[in-house]
Amino acid sequence: MALVASLVESTPFRLRYLLTADGEVSSPTNPDLDASVVIPNDVGGATPNLDTDSSAGPLREVVKVRLTGYGPIAAGAITQAQARALFLSDDAASAVLTNDLVGRCVAECQGRTGRLSWAVDAEIDGQGDPVLRARCTAGVAGTGYVDLHFRHTFDL
Repeated sequence: MALVASLVESTPFRLRYLLTADGEVSSPTNPDLDASVVIPNDVGGATPNLDTDSSAGPLREVVKVRLTGYGPIAAGAITQAQARALFLSDDAASAVLTNDLVGRCVAECQGRTGRLSWAVDAEIDGQGDPVLRARCTAGVAGTGYVDLHFRHTFDL
């Protein structure tokens, strides 16, 4: 099974990718290989790529955290906790971003077709850039969306 991401929308506050799962299982011993896709964050990389696809604006500043720093996070490789705080708003007691006034994102998956369960997580790549990993039910065909929103209103 291959899970593939394709860019659907790019604004200064949002990236949206269409996720397509073909339902085939090519690795029965390791279904995570078939049922997940990483959306990388490489400078100048081909789409789908967080750096290439992001428009100028606050979301791009968060995506480029390793190169330019962001808020209390200095430029350089970031940690898993910092990636989750920036991309998932997972920052209990403001331990990573130090206060609630530092902008952050929320990532979410939603189904479109098929009977799939979807999940998204923020990880770091070998260079220390934050990336998104989307997962779905192995062996089931369908489509869904993964969104990365910069939180710019109280209800997002």
